Amino acid sequence: MIKIKFTLLWVFTVLVSLTSFGQSGADPAVTSRNLEPAPLANVGSPFNMTFTIGNNGTVPISGNGFANQMQWSICLGKCAPNNANPLAALSGDLLNYFNVSFTPPASTTNQQGGCFEATQKPGVAIPEVSVYNVVIAAVVTRASTTTTVNDIGASCNIAPNGTANPQPTDNDFASIYTHTNTLAMPVALVDFSAQAQENRTVLVNWKTSWEKANKGYIVERSKDLKSFEAVGEVNDVAGTSNSISSYRFVDNAPYRGTSYYRLRQVDLDGTSQTFDAKSVVIDGKYGVYPNPVVGQQFTLELDEPTQAVLHLYNASGSELGINKLDPTEVSTKVSPSSKLSTGVYILTVEERGITRKHRLVVQ
Repeated sequence: MIKIKFTLLWVFTVLVSLTSFGQSGADPAVTSRNLEPAPLANVGSPFNMTFTIGNNGTVPISGNGFANQMQWSICLGKCAPNNANPLAALSGDLLNYFNVSFTPPASTTNQQGGCFEATQKPGVAIPEVSVYNVVIAAVVTRASTTTTVNDIGASCNIAPNGTANPQPTDNDFASIYTHTNTLAMPVALVDFSAQAQENRTVLVNWKTSWEKANKGYIVERSKDLKSFEAVGEVNDVAGTSNSISSYRFVDNAPYRGTSYYRLRQVDLDGTSQTFDAKSVVIDGKYGVYPNPVVGQQFTLELDEPTQAVLHLYNASGSELGINKLDPTEVSTKVSPSSKLSTGVYILTVEERGITRKHRLVVQ
């Protein structure tokens, strides 16, 4: 009789401990997910996915030792990170608690976009009842099979390790998917940058993850974001491709100060689309040298030497004649039409809708 009572007591104790884990133990979990905008326009459309992940239990997950480290993975479908560096496509407070890596898809011809895999940082505890967001900036790489099938998005799996954090039973998996509404865009631009170089040139780089019937690219620049001019073309392109393609262009004669570069993509049928601009700053002043002027000739730095309009005034405000000796050069030699007397003069330069004034001293 005593033995039977002891056995029943032991069974009751085990059952209580098992059923109470979800209420008082650690609970690695994914609690919500979101995707926006939805539905998506087409291939190349950017969007964001958010997963809320953490500890839904009442005991911290310590992270001390592999058996106490929570893990999760998020695998993409028909989309890819919207950045040449996949980890740079991630943001959110969850990253404070996890080391994350990215495994690209085994083949560029399948419908997978790779997986983010995360392990809790050693010794960085996840507090009780604490969940955090991780946001993935993504871009569509394949159109939906039909507009009634949600097949673009990602799935999240929680994979806690060892006996310290048992596998949850009802909150260890979540997925979020949507679909595209229209036909594919000609290219999916995943990265675009314009950077000033030490030799005072501008290097323009871009990458695509998808191209269809693509004829080429035109690099354009502007000083004011209103009027853009073409500075170069890249026509050695993939044409039609499902893999990453990289391109570059160098502007050897950029504007001084702040300017803007953008990319225009042209289809084989002549239609085009334009992407957002990036700003670049080239150090250097619009100067006149030598100043004081010696020998009735000086050099002027111009952005548009063939279009710039110059005016020279003496101290009394009278305009004097002036000639550009080499009007096609950025560093343009300038000479007055008549000999200048010793004194102070004002030179105005009009280009790109802006007027600059320079004070000249003639000795």
